[in-house]
Amino acid sequence: MLRDTVDAGAGGVQFRQDPTTGILTFWDTSRLMFLGVDRENYEYGIDHKNIRVPMWMMITSRIKSLANGSLIPRNSIITCYSSNSSGLTDCEFEIYRLRLGTKTILSSFQMLNEDSKIVDSLNISLDADDELSILCKPLNGKVVNYPSLTIEIAWR
Repeated sequence: MLRDTVDAGAGGVQFRQDPTTGILTFWDTSRLMFLGVDRENYEYGIDHKNIRVPMWMMITSRIKSLANGSLIPRNSIITCYSSNSSGLTDCEFEIYRLRLGTKTILSSFQMLNEDSKIVDSLNISLDADDELSILCKPLNGKVVNYPSLTIEIAWR
């Protein structure tokens, strides 16, 4: 039987069920907040090789779109990025947030002479109704082949 809270010992609560969404959350000691137990992945990619100029990445999961970004349904935290390409490359991924009609850069990271990269232990806040879009930018005169990016988020 699911209870609203599970005692963590010493009087602390380790798990709880969000009263509004019904999502089971746990106390994340590294981020000092309750986060959803389940994670959601938002996937982006470009089905091309020899990319030499910045290109917007397409949503590659169940909904394929280049015109729109991923709409975030509830308040959340970005916890991890993972990216790869076919072959070693130098590129930068810029993560943009569209909020209230204004697109701003939320975060970015680079792959330098790498074919994959994981950036873990992130703590980037998102609000419900934010829309995420990703720009892939080749760097240092190199090309990018079939880049993909996965953003992992946890509900907060």
